[in-house]
Amino acid sequence: MKRVGNLPEKKLMQYIVLLIFISAVAIMLYSILDKGNGNVNTNKDEIRTDKEPISSRFPNLGEFNNCYWKADILDENNRVSVPGPSSYWMKGFIVLNSKEVNSLKNELKWSDVKSNWKPSLDTNILNLKTFKWSYSEDFNNYIMSASYVGKFYMDLENGIVFFDVQK
Repeated sequence: MKRVGNLPEKKLMQYIVLLIFISAVAIMLYSILDKGNGNVNTNKDEIRTDKEPISSRFPNLGEFNNCYWKADILDENNRVSVPGPSSYWMKGFIVLNSKEVNSLKNELKWSDVKSNWKPSLDTNILNLKTFKWSYSEDFNNYIMSASYVGKFYMDLENGIVFFDVQK
């Protein structure tokens, strides 16, 4: 039997296989616990205010003042069944700066949304009384990359964008 260092070759191979197995299990557990969904790992009831996940997913928004959003994976029943990337939803509000609002208001054609339409996220977090939502297909296509489905609406008077998307 060959020896490698102080260990027989067969024993060394067993240690290597064991190490690989433990590493694979650790990676799989990390993926499951992290939900493997591109840092959208969040409680679906938690409102988040961190800007980076929004600006990295929708870079054409440019600079914005604040955001309030939530996300979760789409299929809660399969939450831990398959490690790796999962489909997820995101929805939230983005408070644009006035320069960006004026530019978008003047450059794109907007249509008023039905007066009884309301965002699927509570608007009370914005501390505003009234909203007048508008929609622009051009704005939607400009902001949202092809890997997402959903819509972006805008309150042109308050400079608020509401989004509800899935990936």
